[in-house]
Amino acid sequence: DRNEGDRGFISKSNETSSSVRLDVENLTARTWPIEILDRVSVSEQDDLMVDWSATPMPSEQGVNDRRGVLRWRFDLATGEAQSVTVDENLRWPEDKLLR
Repeated sequence: DRNEGDRGFISKSNETSSSVRLDVENLTARTWPIEILDRVSVSEQDDLMVDWSATPMPSEQGVNDRRGVLRWRFDLATGEAQSVTVDENLRWPEDKLLR
């Protein structure tokens, strides 16, 4: 899902939000170690506010010293499924452009 638009009444700002769900299912006859890598946006400007959350939270953030890279590690038993959801929200002032 992705939403984008203006927000605010007295002072205006722009906002975009997204939600991503990653699904893993074990269809084999054995337990497997699973590693999922994903990323979230990283701000290099003070005016750009980045908020994110994940369910479940990642096992590691900043993988290999790379900002915004997330890693989940878990074992997935036979017939089981696991979902990872990452929600992200970006906000910036109305008079600025997001590039």
